[in-house]
Amino acid sequence: MVREKNAIPMTRRIIQEIREKIRNQTLRPGERLPSARELAAEYGVSFAVCHSVYRQLSENGELEMKPGAGTFVAGVWQPESAAFYFYNWLCVLPPLATERFLQRVTPEVELQNLPSAEYKDNPEYMEWISRLGRGSEKQIGFAAVDEGQLPHLAQRRALLPLDEWLEKSTVLKREHFPAEVLRAFRWYGKLYALPVTFSTAMLFFNRRLFRRFGLAEPTADWSWEDLWNHLDKLTVRREEQIVNYALSVIFTLNSYIPFLFQNDAEFLDRNGNCVIYDDPAAREALDFFSRIFSHPGTCSLRRNDPRSALVDLLACDRTAMLIGEGTDYRLLCERMPREDWGVVTLPGRKRRASSLSVCGIGLTAGARVGERFALLERMLTAEACGEYCREIPAMPAYQPPAGTVPEKLEAFLKIARPSLLSSSCNVVKMMDESLSLLLAHRLVLEPEQYRELQEKLNAGIGAGLPPV
Repeated sequence: MVREKNAIPMTRRIIQEIREKIRNQTLRPGERLPSARELAAEYGVSFAVCHSVYRQLSENGELEMKPGAGTFVAGVWQPESAAFYFYNWLCVLPPLATERFLQRVTPEVELQNLPSAEYKDNPEYMEWISRLGRGSEKQIGFAAVDEGQLPHLAQRRALLPLDEWLEKSTVLKREHFPAEVLRAFRWYGKLYALPVTFSTAMLFFNRRLFRRFGLAEPTADWSWEDLWNHLDKLTVRREEQIVNYALSVIFTLNSYIPFLFQNDAEFLDRNGNCVIYDDPAAREALDFFSRIFSHPGTCSLRRNDPRSALVDLLACDRTAMLIGEGTDYRLLCERMPREDWGVVTLPGRKRRASSLSVCGIGLTAGARVGERFALLERMLTAEACGEYCREIPAMPAYQPPAGTVPEKLEAFLKIARPSLLSSSCNVVKMMDESLSLLLAHRLVLEPEQYRELQEKLNAGIGAGLPPV
């Protein structure tokens, strides 16, 4: 086969075509796919290419490779139409746990997942949700959303306002949600989703290691300088190898955006434009994060590491501090005696600040709102939500039971704010493909690079704005 110049690599092309067949139900859950050799003959490529395709899709949970039986579309086909559909993307809520949750609580609701695990597909997910309200009656249902997606979906009128329904509810009480978490799902004064899980960025520390090194524990008034000065003190080298890390970082937007807030800077201005070059305080904050992230004594998750890897390092005295979030709190409670670790707000600069991430459920545009809100009430009862959040694990947003959230939660929420609120569907995608990629490679950027990034990001953000 002769490929055209600049053609899409065959591995990616085959993956895209299989995903499209799954999405339009040409391939249904439980259906057997051709063998890798048969697929290779169909596309005129090597067996290795097609085996890699199946392996990648299997790792993402989209296919199941069963030795001796073949490769199948994940899930079980249900020919009977569900009463409603729950639309989800695994970058919002984990699909397998969510499917089990729905089967327990609302079996009449069928889960539909966008088959992707990459942030570059964030615009595709939001476009998918936006199209549902323009379709037929059978497409209405629920949509999993996070705080960054909500403004775009609200402006596109893809979600229904829920204030009136929450006020009338005899099951859910507004005061049982943390006020700051509910606020993250408001857009121009209206509530468009109810939160299921939430998290703030926090600094965890190993008390045993701080005692061993004879250092005072981190406190709520730690500054950037305090954090930086402890990196060398807590890093242990042996024959040029790091045997104990000073700091671990769960690398996400919520890891570095708080440093902008702490420096009285913004990533986006009030008009939704990126200002990381125009605002010197923003560049200073990102430079500081680059310095601590590039320090030899700092580590982060590697490819294929389990989500618990850095928590395990803290629990076995291999790292002294961890910039993490709610999932890490839940994991630490399971893996380490409570008296041996602590958690404080992130070190501050001009002011104390943190980031707030929220995952929740909205109602897609369409009819039968009362029926759907009744099902949403069933999903969000304290018992159902608590069991789901234990399985994920995450911090429950509705009536969290004792021990599932930090005692200092009120202080954390008081200084937390959503990382990115924009009506453009491209913000997360552009950041993931540009700024996050550069920071993840431990690069300290030059001013000219910030200018180029700002121009690139603003061009992409503008392209993703909904029509007026």
